[in-house]
Amino acid sequence: MRYIIIVGGVIASLTCPAVAQERGQSGNDLIEACRLIANGATPTSDNALQVGFCSGELEALNWLAPGVNDGNLRACVPDSETPQQIAKVVVDYFDSIRGRLREPFEGLALEALAHTWPCAQQPGWFGKKVPAD
Repeated sequence: MRYIIIVGGVIASLTCPAVAQERGQSGNDLIEACRLIANGATPTSDNALQVGFCSGELEALNWLAPGVNDGNLRACVPDSETPQQIAKVVVDYFDSIRGRLREPFEGLALEALAHTWPCAQQPGWFGKKVPAD
C-alpha cells in the first residue's frame, strides 16, 4: 500500500507541470522570471521552474525567429547577444505593453525580438542570420 501511495505521488508531481504547460504561458506568467534573467539574478527554489521556462522559451524563439513566415515577426538576433541581453529586450518590451501581457508569452516575446532585431530573410530559412539593412 505504501508503495502505491509513493508511486502515485511521483506520477502526480510529474504530470502537474505538463498539464499547466498545455494551456501555455502568458506574458504575465513569465515576466518576473524573465526579469530575473535580465538582471542576472540567481533563481531560488521558488522560481527556478519559471526561470527555466523563460530561458527555454527565449532560446527556442531565438532559434526559430529567422524562419517565421510573418515578416513582421521574423527576427535575426545577432550571435553576439547573450541570453541576459535577449531577456532584457523582452522584459523592456513587455513593460511597454503591460495591457497585453495576458496574451501568450511566445507571441509577445517574438514581437519583442522582431521589434529589436528585424531581418529580411525569406520565411522558413534556417541558417546564417542576416540582419535587415
